[in-house]
Amino acid sequence: MPVCVALGAASHIAGDELTHDGCPLAWPVSGHEFHLLPRRLRITTGKFAEHWIIFTRLLAALGWLLWRDTGMGGIVHHLDSVARAGA
Repeated sequence: MPVCVALGAASHIAGDELTHDGCPLAWPVSGHEFHLLPRRLRITTGKFAEHWIIFTRLLAALGWLLWRDTGMGGIVHHLDSVARAGA
C-alpha cells in the first residue's frame, strides 16, 4: 500500500509539472515552480483540452484496465476459441 500511495503522489506531482503553473517542489524554502515540458507544450487546466481530450483518454484507459484485470479478456478469448472450434 505505501508503494501505491507513493506512486500516486509522484504521478500527481508529475501531472502538476505538465501545467503552466508548474509545481513548487521546494516550497516553503523556494517558490520556484518546476516544469517537465517546454512553455509551448504545457497544458492549460480548466480548458477544452483538459475536460474533453485528456478526460476521454483517461476514461478509455480505465475501461481497458478494468476489462483486462477483471478477467473479461479471458472470457472473450474463451468464447472466441469456442466459436472457432464450432465453425
